[in-house]
Amino acid sequence: MVSAELIEAANVNRILKDVTFVRIYLDSVYMNDLNNECIDVLIKSRSLFGFVLEYEFPSLDYVSTSLKARVRINAKSFNSNAIHFRHRRVVRVKMHPNIVNCWTNRSLQMTIYARLNTLGKYSIKLLGRCTLHLDQLVRPPFVICRHLTFEGPGFCGTALIRIDLGSHIKSLMEYLEMMRDGDRMIEEEERLRRTSANRSRSRTRSKSESRWHGSGSERSRSESESYSRPCSRNGYVSSRPSSLTRQQRVPFKSLTHQQDKPRHSSSSPFNDISSSNQPSSINNRPLISPPPIQMSSPHLSPKLTDNPNTYRIILTVHSARRLPIFYAPRGEAVAPSTYVTVNGADGRMLSSSVRASTLRPEWNWTESFDVPKDRRNLIVKLWRKSVTGSDRVIGFVSIPLPPSKSITENEYEMSDLGVAEQTPLITMSIMKCDDNEMSNEKMFETSSQMALPIPSGRRPLLCRSPSPTIDRMSREEISERLRKNLSELEMMMAELRYSQ
Repeated sequence: MVSAELIEAANVNRILKDVTFVRIYLDSVYMNDLNNECIDVLIKSRSLFGFVLEYEFPSLDYVSTSLKARVRINAKSFNSNAIHFRHRRVVRVKMHPNIVNCWTNRSLQMTIYARLNTLGKYSIKLLGRCTLHLDQLVRPPFVICRHLTFEGPGFCGTALIRIDLGSHIKSLMEYLEMMRDGDRMIEEEERLRRTSANRSRSRTRSKSESRWHGSGSERSRSESESYSRPCSRNGYVSSRPSSLTRQQRVPFKSLTHQQDKPRHSSSSPFNDISSSNQPSSINNRPLISPPPIQMSSPHLSPKLTDNPNTYRIILTVHSARRLPIFYAPRGEAVAPSTYVTVNGADGRMLSSSVRASTLRPEWNWTESFDVPKDRRNLIVKLWRKSVTGSDRVIGFVSIPLPPSKSITENEYEMSDLGVAEQTPLITMSIMKCDDNEMSNEKMFETSSQMALPIPSGRRPLLCRSPSPTIDRMSREEISERLRKNLSELEMMMAELRYSQ
C-alpha cells in the first residue's frame, strides 16, 4: 500500500521538528451493563449529579505549558449505557528533542469520577482509570487510535481515544494524512467485518438464508467503498463517502506530471506535494504555460479558486474608540497599545500593526483571505499589547457571513471582556469578492510577474498605501512588524525545505 511505502521512507526527525500541534479526541464512554453495579447503586440512591473526566498529558515546560496542565471535562450528557464527554482538544506545541524520550517512557492516565449531590453537599467518587502508552506517538504515522477500558470497583467502560500530531505546514499535513489513510482503511474493513459477523450470528437460522444476499451485497459494497473512499481532513473516518473529498484527492496525481512513470520514483514524496501547493509569496511558478481552456461550454470555464467550497472576502479595520484605561504597576493611568487579529485561511492568525498608547487607534488595515462557505461568522479580536507579560483580549465582535458584495463601513459594538464604563466600538468594512474581481486580481498578479525589470534609477509604484516610516513608528510597532515578518519568513523556509 502507498501508506506503508510512505511510512518506510519517512524522515522521523525532520517531521517531528516541524510538528506544531497535538490533537486529543475522546467522544463517549460506553458502559457494560453486566459490570456497572456502582452506577446502578448511585442511580437508585438519586445522588448522581454528573461525571468528570480528568487527565494530565505528559509534557515539558518549554514544549507547552498548556498541554501539561491538568484538564477536567464535565460530561455533556449521560444515560444508563453511555457517558458523552464530546472532548476535542488542539494544543499548540514547540517541539524539542527531549520530548521524544518523555513520550517514549511515559504514559497518559485518564480517570473518570462521579459527581455526587448528597443533602446539598457536592463530592466526587472514583469510578475507573485507563492507561495509554505514548511511545507510538513519536513513530510514523504519529497517531494513536485505540479502544481503552476504564476499570474500577463496580465499573467498566470502553472509549475510543485518538491522539495525533499535526503541523500548520500544508504539505507536511497532507503527507501525514496520506500515511494514516491506509491504517484507517484497514480499521474500517475490520470493523465492517466484525459488524457483519455479529449480525449474522444474531439472526435466526430460518431468516438467515433469505437475508444473506442483501447483507452480503451491502457488505461487499461498503468494503469496496472503504478502500476507495478517502478519509476526512480532521482525521476522523466519516460514516459515508463524500464526493467533495474524492474530487479534492483526484487532482493530486495529475499535479505531479508523472502519470507515465512507475509509482516508485527517486524523488521524495514531499516534492510532489509541495510543488502543487507552493504559496504565491515564494514566486515559484512553472515556466511552462498551462494548456488553453476551451470556452465553448459554460461548464468548462476556468475555476478561479482551488477549492469550490470557499469564497474570498476583503476585510478592512479602520479604527476603534471608547477603549478602557489601564493602570500601570505604580498606579498611573495609561492608554493601551492595541492591535486586531482575525482567523484567515487554513486557521492562520492574521494580525495588524500595533498602535501605541492611544484611546482612539487608527489602523486602516486591509486583508483578503478565503473562508469556507459553511462558515457562519467571522470573529475579530481587539488585543492589548503588553511589553512584560502576555497580550490580553480587550473585546471581540462577531460578523455574520457571507457579507454583501458592496463595501459598507459600519461601527460595531464589541463584547467587552473586562469591567469598563463604556463598551468599545470598532469601525470595519467587509466585502465579498465576486468572480470578476478575483479574475482581475489574478490577471494583475500574472502581469506583475511578467513585467520587465525596473531600472535602478526609477522607483516602482506601490499598489497599497505606503506604511509609516521607521522614524514615525514606535518601538512596539517596530517589534510587532519584525515579529510578523520573521514568522512569515519561517513559514516560507519550512515550505522550501519540503520542496527540495
